[in-house]
Amino acid sequence: MIELKLLETQDEMLQVSQLNSLNLKSTLSREEKEEQGFLSWTYPLELLKSMNEINPSIIAKHGDNVVGYALMASVEARSFHKELDLLLSKIEGIDFREKKLLDYSYYMIGQLCVAKDYRGLGLTDQMYAFHEQHYSKRYDLMATTVVLENLRSIRVHERAGFETVHEIEDHFGSWRVIVKPFF
Repeated sequence: MIELKLLETQDEMLQVSQLNSLNLKSTLSREEKEEQGFLSWTYPLELLKSMNEINPSIIAKHGDNVVGYALMASVEARSFHKELDLLLSKIEGIDFREKKLLDYSYYMIGQLCVAKDYRGLGLTDQMYAFHEQHYSKRYDLMATTVVLENLRSIRVHERAGFETVHEIEDHFGSWRVIVKPFF
């Protein structure tokens, strides 16, 4: 049975970091990237610990194994998460439903990943539902970005109820800024 829970232990964080490393764009074949999607940012253990001290992320576990994660990247994490800070500086002025994004109480999904053997089971939708259940009383919405070439991820996020609000470019490529309101 797969359990959804908050990220708590160092072992769980280590497993998240390892799952991240296995699915980075730089480690996958062209075919795997096209069929399965890929990750762009690296999340070492120390960064995960610092982010989790602010607000815990959501993970999916099968027994003792982390098989999926949806990282909670609070705006406050920009003080130590360089890539997040660069991203937030690009998107804060974006309009969403007649207000600037920075006028909402929001957080970023720092990254989402499901282990290969657990894809197609609805874990993405379940982890996002858990995020909403756990964080919707404190935040107006969650946001994330998806690189345009990652078509699988774009489809998954659209299915999960995210709306495209803008496109940006950075040193990693061209991205969709997508938002899921809790209201």
